[in-house]
Amino acid sequence: MRRWPLAVWLAVCLASPLVAWGVVALGRPLAAQAGWPLVWALAGSPLLEEWVYRAGVQPTLASRLGGQFARHAGHWANLFTALLFVAVHSPAHGMWALAWIVPGLLLGELFRQTQRVWPCVCLHAWFNVSLFAAGLLGH
Repeated sequence: MRRWPLAVWLAVCLASPLVAWGVVALGRPLAAQAGWPLVWALAGSPLLEEWVYRAGVQPTLASRLGGQFARHAGHWANLFTALLFVAVHSPAHGMWALAWIVPGLLLGELFRQTQRVWPCVCLHAWFNVSLFAAGLLGH
Protein backbone atom coordinates (compact mmCIF):
# COMPACT_ATOMS: atom_id res chain seq x y z
CA MET A 1 0.00 0.00 0.00
CA ARG A 2 1.39 3.37 -1.00
CA ARG A 3 1.34 5.89 1.83
CA TRP A 4 1.25 9.64 1.56
CA PRO A 5 4.34 11.39 2.91
CA LEU A 6 4.19 13.08 6.29
CA ALA A 7 4.45 16.46 4.55
CA VAL A 8 1.08 15.83 2.86
CA TRP A 9 -0.60 15.11 6.18
CA LEU A 10 0.98 18.19 7.74
CA ALA A 11 -0.37 20.24 4.83
CA VAL A 12 -3.83 18.79 5.46
CA CYS A 13 -3.58 19.79 9.13
CA LEU A 14 -2.46 23.30 8.22
CA ALA A 15 -5.26 23.60 5.65
CA SER A 16 -8.02 22.74 8.14
CA PRO A 17 -8.28 26.26 9.57
CA LEU A 18 -8.32 27.68 6.04
CA VAL A 19 -11.23 25.43 5.11
CA ALA A 20 -13.04 26.48 8.28
CA TRP A 21 -12.50 30.16 7.49
CA GLY A 22 -13.73 29.51 3.96
CA VAL A 23 -16.97 28.05 5.27
CA VAL A 24 -17.42 31.08 7.53
CA ALA A 25 -16.58 33.47 4.68
CA LEU A 26 -19.37 31.87 2.66
CA GLY A 27 -21.73 33.00 5.41
CA ARG A 28 -22.36 29.74 7.21
CA PRO A 29 -20.43 29.36 10.49
CA LEU A 30 -21.76 25.85 11.07
CA ALA A 31 -20.20 25.10 14.42
CA ALA A 32 -21.21 28.36 16.07
CA GLN A 33 -24.77 28.17 14.71
CA ALA A 34 -25.14 24.59 15.84
CA GLY A 35 -24.18 25.66 19.38
CA TRP A 36 -21.53 23.00 19.83
CA PRO A 37 -19.84 23.07 23.19
CA LEU A 38 -16.08 23.18 22.74
CA VAL A 39 -15.64 19.92 24.66
CA TRP A 40 -17.93 18.10 22.23
CA ALA A 41 -16.10 19.57 19.23
CA LEU A 42 -12.71 18.69 20.67
CA ALA A 43 -13.37 15.23 22.09
CA GLY A 44 -16.87 13.78 21.88
CA SER A 45 -17.68 14.16 18.21
CA PRO A 46 -14.25 13.09 16.88
CA LEU A 47 -14.09 10.08 19.20
CA LEU A 48 -17.59 8.87 18.49
CA GLU A 49 -17.62 9.52 14.75
CA GLU A 50 -14.16 8.13 14.04
CA TRP A 51 -14.84 5.03 16.11
CA VAL A 52 -18.09 4.40 14.21
CA TYR A 53 -16.96 5.37 10.69
CA ARG A 54 -13.26 4.43 10.64
CA ALA A 55 -13.13 1.49 13.04
CA GLY A 56 -16.59 0.18 12.14
CA VAL A 57 -18.13 1.11 8.81
CA GLN A 58 -15.05 1.59 6.61
CA PRO A 59 -13.26 -1.72 7.36
CA THR A 60 -16.55 -3.63 7.22
CA LEU A 61 -17.29 -2.22 3.77
CA ALA A 62 -13.74 -2.90 2.59
CA SER A 63 -13.93 -6.53 3.67
CA ARG A 64 -17.31 -7.07 2.01
CA LEU A 65 -16.59 -5.41 -1.30
CA GLY A 66 -15.87 -8.08 -3.85
CA GLY A 67 -16.06 -8.69 -7.55
CA GLN A 68 -15.05 -5.69 -9.61
CA PHE A 69 -14.51 -3.60 -6.46
CA ALA A 70 -12.07 -6.04 -4.81
CA ARG A 71 -8.88 -4.53 -6.24
CA HIS A 72 -9.63 -1.09 -4.81
CA ALA A 73 -11.91 -2.11 -1.95
CA GLY A 74 -10.19 0.24 0.51
CA HIS A 75 -10.72 3.25 -1.74
CA TRP A 76 -14.35 2.36 -2.48
CA ALA A 77 -15.01 1.79 1.22
CA ASN A 78 -13.52 5.21 1.93
CA LEU A 79 -15.79 6.86 -0.66
CA PHE A 80 -18.95 5.11 0.56
CA THR A 81 -18.08 5.90 4.19
CA ALA A 82 -17.49 9.59 3.37
CA LEU A 83 -20.84 9.73 1.55
CA LEU A 84 -22.54 8.15 4.57
CA PHE A 85 -20.82 10.73 6.79
CA VAL A 86 -22.30 13.50 4.60
CA ALA A 87 -25.75 11.89 4.63
CA VAL A 88 -25.75 11.65 8.44
CA HIS A 89 -24.79 15.32 8.75
CA SER A 90 -27.34 16.55 6.19
CA PRO A 91 -30.40 16.69 8.52
CA ALA A 92 -28.58 19.20 10.74
CA HIS A 93 -26.77 21.13 8.01
CA GLY A 94 -28.76 20.61 4.80
CA MET A 95 -26.78 21.06 1.60
CA TRP A 96 -23.88 22.44 3.65
CA ALA A 97 -23.19 18.86 4.72
CA LEU A 98 -21.61 18.39 1.28
CA ALA A 99 -18.69 20.40 2.68
CA TRP A 100 -17.88 17.36 4.84
CA ILE A 101 -17.05 15.17 1.84
CA VAL A 102 -13.43 16.38 1.65
CA PRO A 103 -12.66 16.00 5.37
CA GLY A 104 -14.45 12.64 5.29
CA LEU A 105 -12.34 11.42 2.37
CA LEU A 106 -9.12 12.66 3.99
CA LEU A 107 -9.93 11.03 7.31
CA GLY A 108 -10.81 7.82 5.48
CA GLU A 109 -7.52 7.87 3.57
CA LEU A 110 -5.60 8.48 6.78
CA PHE A 111 -7.30 5.44 8.31
CA ARG A 112 -6.75 3.36 5.17
CA GLN A 113 -3.04 4.13 5.25
CA THR A 114 -2.46 3.74 9.00
CA GLN A 115 -5.24 1.36 10.08
CA ARG A 116 -5.36 3.42 13.29
CA VAL A 117 -8.24 5.45 14.66
CA TRP A 118 -6.28 7.89 16.86
CA PRO A 119 -4.66 9.89 14.05
CA CYS A 120 -8.16 10.30 12.58
CA VAL A 121 -9.57 11.41 15.93
CA CYS A 122 -6.81 14.02 16.27
CA LEU A 123 -7.25 15.39 12.74
CA HIS A 124 -11.04 15.41 13.13
CA ALA A 125 -10.70 17.30 16.44
CA TRP A 126 -8.34 19.82 14.85
CA PHE A 127 -10.79 20.47 12.03
CA ASN A 128 -13.74 20.80 14.44
CA VAL A 129 -11.87 23.19 16.72
CA SER A 130 -10.81 25.23 13.66
CA LEU A 131 -14.41 25.37 12.46
CA PHE A 132 -15.67 26.25 15.93
CA ALA A 133 -13.10 29.05 16.33
CA ALA A 134 -13.76 30.41 12.85
CA GLY A 135 -17.49 30.43 13.59
CA LEU A 136 -17.02 32.31 16.84
CA LEU A 137 -14.58 34.81 15.38
CA GLY A 138 -16.69 35.24 12.25
CA HIS A 139 -19.61 36.77 14.16
